[in-house]
Amino acid sequence: MRLPLLDHRLIETIIGLRKTNPDSQQPPKAWLKAAIRDLLPNEVIDRSKRGFSPPVMDWHRALFAAHGQALADGYLRQHEVLTPEAARQLSSGPFPNDSTTPLSFKALVLEHWCQRMTS
Repeated sequence: MRLPLLDHRLIETIIGLRKTNPDSQQPPKAWLKAAIRDLLPNEVIDRSKRGFSPPVMDWHRALFAAHGQALADGYLRQHEVLTPEAARQLSSGPFPNDSTTPLSFKALVLEHWCQRMTS
């Protein structure tokens, strides 16, 4: 589950239901499966868990193609948080092989946050 995708009212309802109807002895996602049983066939509801590999590199490249320049000459550069060389390097969106969330992405998020908070 990802926080931005969840409605706080849904979470409050689920927490309330779990307090009054403990479900720790039920199989995982029992309530969800019961709620959608009439909408999906059993082979979908009861199938084994499978992995998913999101296209992170494609997303990263697209983000930097669209917004990378903001690092080269944006708030962080203007306020000397980044040196000109660091800003230039990060603006190209480097993504080291051993990284799950590269510094370039973190810098881009911070850049956009600073721009929004100061405008």
